[in-house]
Order: sequence, then C-alpha cells, then structure tokens
Amino acid sequence: MHSDLPFCSENIKPYHFSKCKKLVASLHDKKNYVIHYRVLQQCIQNGLILKKIHKVLEFKQAPWLKEYIDLNNAQRTLSTNDFQKNLFKLMNNSVYGKTMENVDKRKDVKLVCGWESEGKVQKARALIAKPNFHSSTHFSEDLVAIQLKRMYAFYNKPMYLGFTVLELSKWK
Repeated sequence: MHSDLPFCSENIKPYHFSKCKKLVASLHDKKNYVIHYRVLQQCIQNGLILKKIHKVLEFKQAPWLKEYIDLNNAQRTLSTNDFQKNLFKLMNNSVYGKTMENVDKRKDVKLVCGWESEGKVQKARALIAKPNFHSSTHFSEDLVAIQLKRMYAFYNKPMYLGFTVLELSKWK
C-alpha cells in the first residue's frame, strides 16, 4: 500500500529550524513535483491520488548508452583484479555523475600575490571588491586564494539523463 511506503520523496527542510535539506519520504501533498511517467504509473497503481498535472515534457527515448554500460559491465565481470573491477565500475559511474553535475555551484579561484593592483594585473583588494566575491583563503602575507561565484552558468550537461536514471532506479 501507498501508506506503508510513501512514494515521491522530496529534498526539503523537515522542520522550520533545520539548517539543511534532507531527503524525506512523507505522505504530505506534493506540488509541482517532477516525476518520470513510469514511476508515476507505479505510484498510481499503488494508491497515490493525482490531483493536478502542471506540465508534461515529451521526449524521445532510446537506449543510446546501453552498449557502453553493457561493455563496461562485461569487462568488469571478466576482470581478474580489484583495480580493473573498480575501473569499469567508475567509468559507468562517472558518466552518470557528469549528467548530474550542478554547474550553478562552480566557482572561479584566483591565486594572487599581494593586495594592491599593478597596471592590468588585479590583486586581492580589487577581486574582493567585485560583486561576485565569495570567500578568500590566506596562505601567507603575499599569497591569497580568492573564490568568485560565476556570473553566468552554461548548461551543457544532460541533466534529464541523470534524472531519468534516478527515477527509473525507483521503478519496479
């Protein structure tokens, strides 16, 4: 039954005083919840009640990574040592990891020697004054690492692929 194992877990702050988000499986209503159609079918078959559909995305499905994943799995089973087994496992995992990479969290790190700018060379004081300044780490009196938030994000990762892998891992 749906009440025994709640479907549709959410990444939320469980209490108003919580500092970090947690993955919570609850029976509360979900709004604007993104779900793969196969998982939605499974949820409905187990008693979940669908009240409203906000948006539907249509896409063409094809097992275009299947050959690569199967090849690595076959090589992993033929491996004779732990290094090779881990290598082929990590090759599959790295493909998945790159599909789920959050480019919004990237930062630029500048290593600078000194505080005052000289000509066209920006030093620590000028970088700290920028609106995208995030933090600084002082290694010595003359060496500082300045972290700057990215001013823009270039979304070139197929996040829909990683989402589908995660969603279908829940599907039976």
